[in-house]
Amino acid sequence: HPQVPADARVVLWGGGVWNWLDPLTLVRAWPQVIAAHPEARLVFLGTRHPNPNVPEHGMAQKTIDLAAEIGEKDKTILFFDWLAYEDREALLCEADIGVTMHPVHVETRYSIRTRVLDYLWARLPVLITDGDVTSEWVKTYGIGRVVPPFDVQAAAEALNELLALPKGPLHAAFDPLHEQMNWKRVVEPL
Repeated sequence: HPQVPADARVVLWGGGVWNWLDPLTLVRAWPQVIAAHPEARLVFLGTRHPNPNVPEHGMAQKTIDLAAEIGEKDKTILFFDWLAYEDREALLCEADIGVTMHPVHVETRYSIRTRVLDYLWARLPVLITDGDVTSEWVKTYGIGRVVPPFDVQAAAEALNELLALPKGPLHAAFDPLHEQMNWKRVVEPL
């Protein structure tokens, strides 16, 4: 992408921008992040549902509008439609941090964020809101940062800490999760 230079540090929102998620806290934190890391780029993947029969989620437009309001839309905050699976895999491997943020409610507690499973596969440090099983994994295995819901300052500080790390120092911390979640082990009970 022309707005992503070769030395960019890519922060990836690797899935849909649904109404029950909280991308707005991330965008509000972004000015503090680029002040410390001007090479950072925030990439949203999947602003529209891949099924054209599903109505557009209002949160996607709110996120785009907020990015424009802070002056970073199409500069350091980029919005992509869904990519082919191979391209998505390449983006996961090129990214530096994976992000998902959400309010805490019933959906949060009982869901498993598949985008986080993708981040774990790609060994991406994760920035996540507290309150679900995937945030517990991030804390337990030390593979990123967990922040309280709607806390702009905590999100900015966590992203700045993660962006200060070179790519790769947390890779070994993912090994226990990779072992626990490998296909052979997961299907063994079946």
